Amino acid sequence: MTVYAAPNTTAPNTTAPNTTAPNTTAPNTTAPNTTAPNTTAPMMLFCANNPINDKYNVDGITAGNIMGGCKEKLDGYSWGSRIYILIYAPGWNTDSDKLDVIGNNKHNPITANSREGNMSLEGDGCNGFIETAPDHGLFYGSIKLSGFKYDINGDGRPDLFGGNRCEKNNSVLDDGAGRVEAKQNGAVTVNFEYSEKKFVSKTALHSWREATLEFDKTEYDVSDEIHLTLTDLDNMRWPFDKKQPYEIHVYSDSDSSGILMDAYWVPNYKGIVQMNGHYPIKLNLTFDDESYESSAPFGFSHGLLRVSPGDTIYAKYWDYSLPKPYSTDDQKQIVSSTKVNDLALDTTIPLEVSTEITDSNGKPLHHCVKGENIKIKTNVSNTKDEPVSAYIITQIKDSNNVVQHISWSTINIAPGKIGEINSKWIMKNDGVHTFEIFVLDNLVNLNSISNPLMIEI
Repeated sequence: MTVYAAPNTTAPNTTAPNTTAPNTTAPNTTAPNTTAPNTTAPMMLFCANNPINDKYNVDGITAGNIMGGCKEKLDGYSWGSRIYILIYAPGWNTDSDKLDVIGNNKHNPITANSREGNMSLEGDGCNGFIETAPDHGLFYGSIKLSGFKYDINGDGRPDLFGGNRCEKNNSVLDDGAGRVEAKQNGAVTVNFEYSEKKFVSKTALHSWREATLEFDKTEYDVSDEIHLTLTDLDNMRWPFDKKQPYEIHVYSDSDSSGILMDAYWVPNYKGIVQMNGHYPIKLNLTFDDESYESSAPFGFSHGLLRVSPGDTIYAKYWDYSLPKPYSTDDQKQIVSSTKVNDLALDTTIPLEVSTEITDSNGKPLHHCVKGENIKIKTNVSNTKDEPVSAYIITQIKDSNNVVQHISWSTINIAPGKIGEINSKWIMKNDGVHTFEIFVLDNLVNLNSISNPLMIEI
């Protein structure tokens, strides 16, 4: 029996089909990798990404285009990963006008084996590998790692259940071809018996890994938004698993109880999406309010954490899927920390303040007369290289040093920009008045972030 013994004896046996259509014939081995290679034995590729995404059965897309888009990966998978597989076997292109299928018969089966189990596509109704387009000779399928019966988040209920089987209920494009169990670490081998006792095979390694918790900065101002990311591919029970929450405890020196936040998987398109186990949350800080959390299934969860200047912020997460030499019964608390700026020790004055006080005609005020409508325009300039939030307090005293008026406003100023606050007041009596402008970072600790401004009129 010859290599590439196709079910239909009239099918081409060793080379890609001859066609007059542009860019579909197989090039020689020195040509760029844009079309399917000319080879006499099947070629198998393991892809970390889905290589047929937006390319399946599309006019103008060649087998080489699809193979060239495969990001080959033979390690770094986890127990719930999906391995996307391409098999270039032009001898099995039996009908140039149809999508051929391979691997789901007992004579030339595709099988998968792990340390925990095995499966074959030779059963009735199993999804075979499907040709990526008529006359391509390139076949696509995927094998899912189904984990084993195990509680991944410590709530006492199993989150994966394992199992070895071929897929039948939905198409190979949706459910893949089959699944095999995978535990803490090991390997998965896929075989295609393309001729009697002749196989093409490939093996990929999988393993649990230790989770990481990372703050996006080492120090924060109270006005900053904190981005905290839990990264653990093992948490994904299957690719694009957005439903499973993982609890992160965030607290500070000022609020030791803190908040418990549920982190959900969010796609990260830096790299291969389904290989990025990123679970981000966002936090804001407050000196005044109570801490609270607001979980957001299928997206970023948000929280508010009470802190004081100079506090340390802590984040803790329990990892139940640790790599060897840990056992599957082990767990580890992952801890990360960051700091809140100690504003009391910040000797720089980030804001410069000036004010214009005018009468009802818009002219500079020189005398205070009872009943006069005055306008106070306060300009605040941010001299720092980062945004600043501040409280602006305006206080007016009469000649007897009695406070006649006090008001406050909040303002956010971008780096190098000037903020403006306008207010009005009617003079209560005649005589000399003192106008005072204070700029504070909050209304509790009264930390000044500008030199006070005082004007007598």
